[in-house]
Amino acid sequence: MKTKASKNEVKSSSMLKARLSSNKNSLKDFDEWCLQQFPELSISPTVLDLGCGNGKQLHLFSGKFPPNACFVGMDLSSESLGDLKSSYNSPPKLQLIEGSFDKEGSFETLPTQELDLAYAVYALYYTEDLDSLIKRV
Repeated sequence: MKTKASKNEVKSSSMLKARLSSNKNSLKDFDEWCLQQFPELSISPTVLDLGCGNGKQLHLFSGKFPPNACFVGMDLSSESLGDLKSSYNSPPKLQLIEGSFDKEGSFETLPTQELDLAYAVYALYYTEDLDSLIKRV
């Protein structure tokens, strides 16, 4: 499936905040629903958040994992990653990758080539080729 978002939409923190704000009008609490879907993992996993933005889900999910887990957030927006870096102050440890998850080799800077969990919230909308991204992950 091919999708297309403008580079300005992808890099704009204000556009991200507007999209997240629109979720407040839904009938269900999306954050609570996400937490219910998230698996309980007793291991110390490496978790990848594709299109992490300002890290709302990373903050939300951080309590679900042991302190020695590793979170990796990947986003195209340096502004959003800066917001995340300045606001994240809890375990698990956090590694941030600035870049497009559509580019070949975009996962080469991961701390390990094995992921225990990968997820995307509001981010797959931006991929240019969903099928290819899923295969690479």
